[in-house]
Amino acid sequence: MERLCRKLRALFICSVVILTLFVLLQRSLRTTSRIKTAAEIKKVVTDLYVYNIQKAKDRVFDVRKMCDKICDRTMQTCFSTDITIFVYKNAEPKQMLFEQTFDKWKRKEEGFSSKRKQCPINEIDSSFETLTMQPKCAIVGNSGILLKSKCGNEIDKHNYVMRANMAETEGFSDDVGNKTTLMMINCEMTTKIFNDTIFPDNSTVYDSIMDNLRSLNDSILWFAKGLPHGSPFSKQLHDIAGYVKKKNLNTRFAFSYKTAGGLAKKRWKMETYPSSGLIMLMAAETFCEEITLYGFYPYEKNPQGAPVLHHYFDPRLVNFSTPVHNFDNEHKFLQSLHKKGTIRLVIDPCES
Repeated sequence: MERLCRKLRALFICSVVILTLFVLLQRSLRTTSRIKTAAEIKKVVTDLYVYNIQKAKDRVFDVRKMCDKICDRTMQTCFSTDITIFVYKNAEPKQMLFEQTFDKWKRKEEGFSSKRKQCPINEIDSSFETLTMQPKCAIVGNSGILLKSKCGNEIDKHNYVMRANMAETEGFSDDVGNKTTLMMINCEMTTKIFNDTIFPDNSTVYDSIMDNLRSLNDSILWFAKGLPHGSPFSKQLHDIAGYVKKKNLNTRFAFSYKTAGGLAKKRWKMETYPSSGLIMLMAAETFCEEITLYGFYPYEKNPQGAPVLHHYFDPRLVNFSTPVHNFDNEHKFLQSLHKKGTIRLVIDPCES
């Protein structure tokens, strides 16, 4: 599905470029002298293409030219620009463009005479804020290993709790907790939320997704993929933010400056595309002093031989294999980090 998202996004962008070139070519042919040869036609097309590519580049300003790191207002927590998570701060939905074009940043470029090591985010764009340093963070996976674990209370005691793809907590709080500070969503889940709220076909599904959104009270909904100009997910996120505002739900929105999956793959030296868990771990290590992982177990049976659901909230999911991720290698990698003391990986039931 991740590959499909990337292919659809690339196809969409290519279609927009081709359509734009076709329209501009028609305009050019109407306003210039008659073109007689194929070479002349090719030259017109090439000139138009170069012109529009340059025009697009002029609209996009790479903040990395200004700052090595982006920091919170207090300058206490700083992030490499590539992995910065931009959180919309009290913004109206119409102001949430979910794009990496950052036109306002381009206008501020002249104010930066030279590249700086660290830049407070409020000097770059006051509509955003960054994450802040946290003493203890919990990253909660979706494995059925959590069922009957009684880890809910332990999870909720953390300062910061991260989950992925709208994982349900209602009805499972004893095992997975109730607290959610940051909810990461991917392409597939973004489209699902968009379809189930803006264009619902089924009232039961609508009620379920609305319950999930209501549970994210004062939480951050984080889209971890890149959002280049013209991305279809920008429009979906924009409409979701408007709908959440309309329903008076207290949910904030955030996106990554660059696609977090690619950065995590490079960070953890993975041959396959990393799962949501490793993406969240990469983000957490930038602002969490201590990290504990729950619900990360990719096998069909637990160490005692009892069956384990793929997702604790969905008994229908029994297929653990996927061509996109290598869960076995990822789990062994997490175990190695646990042994080194870098993280704490919880598989056994928690003390009640």
